[in-house]
Amino acid sequence: MTLGLYFSMFGHVRRPVVERQRDEGWETYKKGFELRFRLRPSDVDMVRALIARAGFRPPNTYTKGARLIQPVYDPQLVTLILRACGQDADPNTQRERSPERRSKYKPEPG
Repeated sequence: MTLGLYFSMFGHVRRPVVERQRDEGWETYKKGFELRFRLRPSDVDMVRALIARAGFRPPNTYTKGARLIQPVYDPQLVTLILRACGQDADPNTQRERSPERRSKYKPEPG
């Protein structure tokens, strides 16, 4: 199997909201360009080996729900994987801000 195939089955890409990052600054809004594999325990070693074989150091795996998450933060590797899947690999492509998730301004303390 390849990283692209694993991504097409178990992957998700998180793109930052560039407008929010600009408005709030890095100290408040720390989200970056990230790819996540949501894996079964039996797949983790294979994905980590594929990341290493591509010449990158795999970040630590963590648990979320019933699955293990293997994140990828390196922009070069994220770009390679997304291109292999035929997806937009431009890290400057921004996600739309979700107004229902958070208010633009924090309420005044009470």
